[in-house]
Amino acid sequence: MINFKLWLNESISQFTTKQGSTYQVNGQKTIRTKSAHEFHDTKDTGIKQQSEKTIYVKTEFAKEVGWWGSSSGSKKKIILFGSKIHLLSWNTKENKFGIDKIYYDNSFVEMPTIGLHPLELWDKDETDWPWKKSGMEVYSKSHPGSTIIEIS
Repeated sequence: MINFKLWLNESISQFTTKQGSTYQVNGQKTIRTKSAHEFHDTKDTGIKQQSEKTIYVKTEFAKEVGWWGSSSGSKKKIILFGSKIHLLSWNTKENKFGIDKIYYDNSFVEMPTIGLHPLELWDKDETDWPWKKSGMEVYSKSHPGSTIIEIS
């Protein structure tokens, strides 16, 4: 997928997703204005909290992060390392973090692109974990959005 705004060295100020939400882009952060979505609480609309970072992923991985986020695991962490995303959760049997199996392409890009999904991230974890490597970013909360259909 070619991001023509990036190719033409133009900045992206906002984008719209398939479900009608709009995102204002401020560097690597976004502010989502949630539209009314089918099967969602009708009161859950409007401006949402600005992300600490937003990255962009393929459809299958956006769904996978959504499923992972609603699973019963605890102390979940999203790790960005290089151009890949890793999912961790607490293993109660071993009393430590474990890497969760990923089934789909876990790569990401940092520019909004038509056809990809925004993945908003919050609660950056600056803890010096024993498994943390230089260059890793760790977040505790996320929201995978729907497919980007328009960029301006």
